[in-house]
Amino acid sequence: MSLWLIIIGNLVALILAIIFGVGIYKRKKAEGKRGEIWGIGVFLGIMLFFNGVVVYTDMGNDRREKSAFNEMEQRYKSEGDQDQESFNNLKITIRTHGIKKTTYHSVYVANFNNKKSFHGKISVKLLENGERVGDFTSEKITIEPGAKFKVDTFTGTQFYDEYSWKWIGELE
Repeated sequence: MSLWLIIIGNLVALILAIIFGVGIYKRKKAEGKRGEIWGIGVFLGIMLFFNGVVVYTDMGNDRREKSAFNEMEQRYKSEGDQDQESFNNLKITIRTHGIKKTTYHSVYVANFNNKKSFHGKISVKLLENGERVGDFTSEKITIEPGAKFKVDTFTGTQFYDEYSWKWIGELE
């Protein structure tokens, strides 16, 4: 998705930069000033702005992902079954972030088993004071041994105390 965001953002920036750059070029040229410099300056300014937004967004996503993977590794070391293949070696974590008034919950998973893959779905419930305030069920996924990735993102309440999950599928 990040690649598509970069491509679309750059296309929009390019179109806007050309429109404003040519418009300012013509206006400044008619006034007798150097329209080329103004046109190029506007073009570069718009391209830098759009690419800056994309880079800033990607940096936040990378930090969230790295934090989620580190947490799952720590939980595997303390709670995992390192001697056998089991559901205890499947780990999940949620990272919550907001944009304006919408709160997003990203679901990350990892399979620390050496040989067995998980095939199925994950059901996640957000809880506040023991009551369900949000839920999410993934599409059918496969988590290969050693794999770590983001499953999906869902919207929900910003306030929750804890989350619970259920693996719906097989470990084979």
